[in-house]
Amino acid sequence: MPFPTSPVLENLFHRTAAVSLDILIIGGSIGGLSAAYNLKQAGHNVRVLERSDGELKDLEILGGMRVPPNMAKLLQYWGLGKQLAEKAVKCPRIDFLAGETGQHCSSIIYFPELMNELQADMYGMKYSDLYEMMRDLALRSGARIDYNCNVVDVNVDEASVLLEGGERIHADMVIGADGTTSLVRKVVAGEEAIEKGPYTTYSYIVPVKTMLEDPKLSSLVKDGTWTLWFGNKCCVLCYLVKSDEYVVHVIQPHDDAVPGWTHVVPLSKLNTSEFEDRVQRILALRPTAIETLHVIHSTIDGWFSKNGKVVLVGNCVHASCPSSTNGAALAVEDGAVLGSLFSRLRTRNQDEIVRLLGAYQEVRQERCQETIQADSELVAFSTLPPGPARDEREAGFRAARVQRSSDWENASEERLRNVFEEFRGAFAYEAYDAADDWWVDWGLMAQRATAVQTASRPSQEYKYYNSARSVNGMFSGKTQVVTTSNGL
Repeated sequence: MPFPTSPVLENLFHRTAAVSLDILIIGGSIGGLSAAYNLKQAGHNVRVLERSDGELKDLEILGGMRVPPNMAKLLQYWGLGKQLAEKAVKCPRIDFLAGETGQHCSSIIYFPELMNELQADMYGMKYSDLYEMMRDLALRSGARIDYNCNVVDVNVDEASVLLEGGERIHADMVIGADGTTSLVRKVVAGEEAIEKGPYTTYSYIVPVKTMLEDPKLSSLVKDGTWTLWFGNKCCVLCYLVKSDEYVVHVIQPHDDAVPGWTHVVPLSKLNTSEFEDRVQRILALRPTAIETLHVIHSTIDGWFSKNGKVVLVGNCVHASCPSSTNGAALAVEDGAVLGSLFSRLRTRNQDEIVRLLGAYQEVRQERCQETIQADSELVAFSTLPPGPARDEREAGFRAARVQRSSDWENASEERLRNVFEEFRGAFAYEAYDAADDWWVDWGLMAQRATAVQTASRPSQEYKYYNSARSVNGMFSGKTQVVTTSNGL
C-alpha cells in the first residue's frame, strides 16, 4: 500500500473515539507533537503547552538528529515523506574509523534492497526542520499549541495544571512530554535525584562550504556517508543534516555537565587530543557546542497515574543517550501508539481509560528498554579504552573484513541474513501494528467482557460530559447523551 503523498489532516486511523477527551500536553517538542497529532486524529481535543517561544531561530542551536527507518516510516504514514526527502539527507552507510589514525575499521551499509524491505531509509536531519514539519502538521490537524507557557504544578486528582502566571487549566487528561527533567514525571513517580549517565554529548553544526574548502575534509561531505571515530572513552560522529550543513557530535564523560539542550560551552573544554588530524580540523571550525548530559532514570512501575489522568511519553519516562539513533524515534512511536489506542475509546469510564493506558505501557515498555539498551551498548562499544574489550572489538573487525562484501549481489546468504536480522529488531518496528496487535489479542476481549457484564442491566441513558469548564475557548463544554442497553 503506497504512502500518502500529502499531509494526512483527517481520518488517519479510519476511526475516531466515540467520546472526545480534553487533553493537555506539557511540552511541545518532538514527542509532544507526535502525541498531539495522533490524539487529534483519534478524535480528541488537544492543547499543547510549551515553555519556549517556539521560534525556529532559537531552535537552530539544537543542531542535528538521526531519523531511523522506524521513525521515517511514521512520517511517511502522515504524508510527510516528500518533505522528509527534501529537507533531510539519506544515509547510505556508516564508516567506523580508528580515532588516532583514521584507519577504516568497519562499515554498516544500508543496502537499497534492504531499505526497500523496511520501506524507509536512514536520514540525518536538522532538529528545527523536523520540528517545523511536525508542528505544522499538528496545527493543520486542529491541535492547539500555546507558547511561553511555563507549567509550575500538576494536580493529578483533577487533571489540571498551574501556569507560572497563576492561571489554572483543567482537562480530562494531562500528558507529560517535558523531557528528562520532567515536572510531570514527579507527579507520577515522586521526587527523584537525577542520576548522571556515563557520557555527555557536545553538538554543533558547520557549513558544508567550509568543509569543502579544506581538501582533507571535503570527501566527508560528498555522498551522505556518516563517519564515526572510535576513541578512548570518547567518540566523534559526523553527518550531513542538509545539503549545506554538517553536524558534529562529540561524546565523552564530564562530571560538571548539566541536563538540557541550551547550555553552550567552549569546545576547548573537550579532551580530544588523541584524535587524528581530520577530527582536529573539524573541531577547529567552531568555538562552541551545545552540552547535553545523559540522564538515567530509575525504572518506574507505572507510566501513568492510578486514576488515569496523567501519563508520560518520551524522554521523561525512558531517557536515551543524547544524539542516540532512536531517542527521538521512541518518543514519536509513543505518540503513535497512544493515539491509535485512544482512537478506540468508547466511554469516559475510568476503568476503560486506565485499561488503554495500561496497554500503552505494555506495548511500549519492553520496546523502549531494549532499544535504549542497544543504543547505550553502541556508545560503550564506540568509546572503549585500551584493554581486552577493545582488543576483542578490533579482532572482530579484522575477521569481519575478511568475510564481508560491500556488494549486495556478491555477499553471502549468511551475511545478508545477519544484516537483515540486525536491522529488523530496531528498524522494522511498526508502532501502529503493535497497538493493533494488542487490541486484537486483548482489547476486544476486554470490551466483550464489559458487554457481557452489562447486558442484563435495563436500558438507561449515560451522560458523558465534556466538562463545562472552557479553556480559553479551546474545549467545547458540550454534553453527549448516549442511550444504550449493553454498555457499548
